[in-house]
Amino acid sequence: YQPRDIEAWSEHELADFLGTAIARGDYLFPIWYLMASTPLRRGEVAGLRWSDVDLVEGLVHVRSTRVDVRGDVFEESPKSARSRRTVPLDGEAVVALARLRNSQEAAARALKCSPFELVLTELTGDPIKPEAFSRRFAAASRRANVKPIRLHSLRHTYASRALHAGVSIHV
Repeated sequence: YQPRDIEAWSEHELADFLGTAIARGDYLFPIWYLMASTPLRRGEVAGLRWSDVDLVEGLVHVRSTRVDVRGDVFEESPKSARSRRTVPLDGEAVVALARLRNSQEAAARALKCSPFELVLTELTGDPIKPEAFSRRFAAASRRANVKPIRLHSLRHTYASRALHAGVSIHV
């Protein structure tokens, strides 16, 4: 087993990535911002339901994950008791998620179907598989012309930014 080096984007690279996503009207911008501004893992975001998101209080409750195993997607409980947690959102994440929810509600009305349950979906309401989510991130990174990193490394980028801002590693 060879451990991977920890990758993270600089503030400039993150700003370029997010700026490109906004400029291109990337439907997943709210998700990219969510991942860059919280310690959420890919599976946690993939398993996030709108019932887990409190936009009034600015909180996300991690209650389930969605994982990709050889092309099949399974929903599971978070891997540990510590993984079941409540994560605060900053104001920009709340606004971005509110816009995403509005887009999904409009799409559901146009499709004449029930509101989408999951946060991470296509505008058809179909869930985005975790592996496809990673591929979409890689494509968005290429479009932004930033150093390629794994989707999980947005978590490292968040941690680096938080440490630099004086937040304890234990938080």
